[in-house]
Amino acid sequence: MEDPDATLLISDVAREVLFEIAPQEMPIFPAASRAYFADPQSALKQAQPKDDVLGFGVDALAVVVTPAVLYVLSKVFELLTGVAKKAIEDGLAKEISEVIRAMFKKFHSSRSEIPSVLTREHIGLIHSNVLQAAKKLRLPAQQAQALANAVTAQLVLPKE
Repeated sequence: MEDPDATLLISDVAREVLFEIAPQEMPIFPAASRAYFADPQSALKQAQPKDDVLGFGVDALAVVVTPAVLYVLSKVFELLTGVAKKAIEDGLAKEISEVIRAMFKKFHSSRSEIPSVLTREHIGLIHSNVLQAAKKLRLPAQQAQALANAVTAQLVLPKE
């Protein structure tokens, strides 16, 4: 990813998601995220479970969730970029990265000047996209669901 703001945002949210679903990887997160952003395909390939290792009962995925989380959040960022662009086209005058930042709970304040542009449908779409990305990465169903739930839990729902 060439946009340093996007990389920083994805890393910040990934750290929160990883803390929730794979806290044992927090010590390796800085190195793993640098490796991912330097070469996403290589990082993902190295993180793929090896069938021969799994035959010995070793849960190889327990140590390599970080690249999957970064990949999924990169895809979510792409989707949110589209939502933010649409919101800007419809009259929001803030920069796209600021609009996306406001979509995540971590950066959202109750006094935020940026209205939430996400709808429940957007969040449902993001959830299903995360599940599809996790399936592509061959994550176990339970871990894929936990990842999708953790990612969407980071987003701010509009006030009713």
